[in-house]
Amino acid sequence: MKRTLSILLAALLVLGLFGIASAEGEKRVIVVDGGGDQQNFNSTKSMEKSDANPYPYNELELLIEEYNKLHTDVEVQLLPASKTTDRDALVALMTAGEAPDIIYQNMGVYKNTDIGTDWFVPLNDYFEQPNPYEEGNERWADLFNPVWLEVTRSSNGNYYFCPIDATPIGLIYNMDLLEQAGIEKIPETYAEFMEAQDKLNEIGVIPYLPNYHWYDIVLEGQLLSGRLEELDVLQKDGVLDSQEFARAITQGLLSTSDPEYQEYFRLIKEVTKYFPDDWQNIDVMTSFLNGEIAITAGAGVHMRQVRDDTVHTFETQNAPFPIVTEETTEYCQTPIIRGSAGYSTTWQVTNTAVKNGTVEDCIDFLMYLTQADNNARMVNTFSATTPSNINAECVELFKPLQEVANEDMANGYLDWHACNIWNAWDNELSTNYDDLRVGWLLDEITIEDFTEEFQYELEAAVERAIESSGWDTSKW
Repeated sequence: MKRTLSILLAALLVLGLFGIASAEGEKRVIVVDGGGDQQNFNSTKSMEKSDANPYPYNELELLIEEYNKLHTDVEVQLLPASKTTDRDALVALMTAGEAPDIIYQNMGVYKNTDIGTDWFVPLNDYFEQPNPYEEGNERWADLFNPVWLEVTRSSNGNYYFCPIDATPIGLIYNMDLLEQAGIEKIPETYAEFMEAQDKLNEIGVIPYLPNYHWYDIVLEGQLLSGRLEELDVLQKDGVLDSQEFARAITQGLLSTSDPEYQEYFRLIKEVTKYFPDDWQNIDVMTSFLNGEIAITAGAGVHMRQVRDDTVHTFETQNAPFPIVTEETTEYCQTPIIRGSAGYSTTWQVTNTAVKNGTVEDCIDFLMYLTQADNNARMVNTFSATTPSNINAECVELFKPLQEVANEDMANGYLDWHACNIWNAWDNELSTNYDDLRVGWLLDEITIEDFTEEFQYELEAAVERAIESSGWDTSKW
């Protein structure tokens, strides 16, 4: 009996060992949610180009196939559709530890939201390691723009985001209408921009109508930049993050009644002086392509739309937002970097990878994707954004804007996110700002009402942020 038990136990042990060996021989699986900011990097259902599918895409899928061939012990799987585009859905997945190993979140919105959780892997140590896929690289972080990478860093000092691409942004000009109005060069300053609008108005077209108020961010950033040294104290990085804004508001160091903000309110209204009465109901891009609007604003997707449109016959040109000079206001300080809004799609490694022991594999895969040639392939196929790797080529459409952005960074201009208070905390604040802004532009509320009600919304947003963030306000 004992001998029989011994044989049985030995057999079970052998089977168990074989089972373990079999398990260890299985490939380590990484699940990637290919979500993105301007474009979704999950593959389109069809690669056939059509009106309904104008930009078929599977470049990330192809890169994954190539990566899997290089790494026979790893299998990267791309989700057929993004699971994490909805924040509530993402929170549920992260709380349950069931999120994909790699996901997208907008670092500009969420870089300090998830501090205190164990949801995402800090990348600090990994950024200090060489990227083995980039020849000669000794430090992965050196492949990224240092100004923009610093902006991704959370207030606890950790990097949780790996940049994939950046957003080209600026104004789109109908050059035929500018020539007709006698405008000989693209405006470089706010004063020149307003003069151009006057001339365009005289020839009977809408001088300027954007499809979103991006220029507000540029104006607010430049007018408030003089306060940066005073207020950028919790994480000195050239950007007022959500906690620094909250500190400034609660301590009375910053208010909408400050002269910089009063001037900001004036300029965002002045720049819309020739908006038509029904401007909120206009399809801006269609009207621009029909030659009814001389100047509009756009990100890369809008510039691509203009490039690929086959109906319009006039010449167009993309150019940076004009900077504010002393000719316009005494509060003109350091300008915001033109031509690009900085990093756009930012991916994170989740606690699922920690649980499954695949963190190192995820990092290696991200290094592979951010190698210059691979990064260009992944991003440029869309012609909507620029690669995050500073050594990667962008598409011709964006090269002039990229050159301006690089020049501005060399001149010490500030990041796009440097001083944007109405995007500092949550969607409720940005929505309320939009409503107040429209009321101010339409003369439905006075400047006093705008000032008082926006201040109220800021203070309410700060209270919500303090309650949800876990900030140690005693250190303020």
